[in-house]
Amino acid sequence: MIIELGRADSDVAHIFHSHFQFTEDVLRHPDPSYREKWFERIASGKIISNALAEPSSHNVGNGKLITHILNENNKLFLNGKKYFTTGTLHADYVLVWAQSHLDSLCHVVVPTNREGVEILDDWIGIGQRNTASGTTLFKRVAISEDESVGLNEMV
Repeated sequence: MIIELGRADSDVAHIFHSHFQFTEDVLRHPDPSYREKWFERIASGKIISNALAEPSSHNVGNGKLITHILNENNKLFLNGKKYFTTGTLHADYVLVWAQSHLDSLCHVVVPTNREGVEILDDWIGIGQRNTASGTTLFKRVAISEDESVGLNEMV
């Protein structure tokens, strides 16, 4: 169905690119409980987008991100700014690439309606005007172990 819709408007198909990639990653995840949790959510209609790119060039190539996770008294918080977050306005969850407090890279998946998540419909790039590819801000967003990949290495 997405392919057919994409023939009429490629923006529609582009919105779901991250969702399909996330679903494929869930298929390959080694933890059965992780797969079960996410397949249940996906099967119920939940949509996952991404927040990977940052609006900065000073960290390009050095393996560092501005978006980061803080550990305050064993409570974890996500802070940062991402752009070109395709589909996030339409999503229930967003996968975020961040720098951990231990200086490693990790992915965190948080609900888009979580306190501290702000999604801006400000994409003005060429093409893809209707893909909801704007900026997503993360301001002291509380995260937990089950919302991250590799969090056990961070605590």
